[in-house]
Amino acid sequence: MGEEKIELSTHVVLKIMQHCNECVPEFVSGQLFGLDVENTLEVTDCFPFMSSVNDDQEYSKHQYDMMRCLRDVNVDNNVAGWYQSANFGTFQTIELVDSFVSYSDTYNKSVCIVYDPQLSSFGNIAMKAYRLKPSLLELAKERKYAASDVLKAGVSWRNLFVEIPVVIKDSALAQAMILNLKVDTARAAVGKSLPYTPADVEYSPESSISPFLVKNATLLMECIEDLQIEQQRVTQHHSNVARQAQQQAVWLQKRRAENVARRQAGEEPLPEEEPTLFKPIVEPSQLDNFLVCHQLNTYCEHINVAAKQAMDRLLI
Repeated sequence: MGEEKIELSTHVVLKIMQHCNECVPEFVSGQLFGLDVENTLEVTDCFPFMSSVNDDQEYSKHQYDMMRCLRDVNVDNNVAGWYQSANFGTFQTIELVDSFVSYSDTYNKSVCIVYDPQLSSFGNIAMKAYRLKPSLLELAKERKYAASDVLKAGVSWRNLFVEIPVVIKDSALAQAMILNLKVDTARAAVGKSLPYTPADVEYSPESSISPFLVKNATLLMECIEDLQIEQQRVTQHHSNVARQAQQQAVWLQKRRAENVARRQAGEEPLPEEEPTLFKPIVEPSQLDNFLVCHQLNTYCEHINVAAKQAMDRLLI
């Protein structure tokens, strides 16, 4: 068995990029269709979701009508997952986890294609495919995010999502057309001089890297603030648990002293457990903390890559 991968046809990539680029900076998403062949998920088509509709019934009707139209023209209409846009790598949210849970009822191998228009503007197509860790998916279905449940399932902030390699695949006809375009372009360029030489271009390594670093540094600071809030929630929870345990110990001491007096008086002792008096304090969800840590790590990786590229350019 080979490595699992996602094959995207070129027109699917172009449709995803066009939809996300046209709606920047708004968050958009769409449906993916394809076939699961052994270890390869072939995504052959997609369509955008309606973003301006608040009626769930109309929203569902639109999806059903689109799937029926695809089936009528003999296009794959098997749901393979969904795609969504991101803003400088910001996509690790509770809503993403809930979407995986929702899609698992239809197809347990659903993937999410995340495309980042802002990162793509720096030269490379920022498009990745993710699945939710299976053990986390089971916890999400049951809404068990307590520390004990997460630890037992072996889930940490480092392995919330499983990244799957993405391969962009052209059809034979598309490859032949690209080769013809290359030949025609090369022939048209013969005998023509360039409008400028590379020496005429004034290059500044800070011009393209600085805005990217500033934006990621800003998002990184905001993410650190979110992490501090999550840590305060956990600290507050432990303080409440300790306070309740102290109150319970004081109450139990008084109840035992009272029972001693009642026994001496020949009366029936009172129960030493009162379930309605000290209710268990609900433990805060660890998923929020993990998602913030994962997002924090993403911003750090972006800054490291951009800084390395800037240093390489300076050395060159």
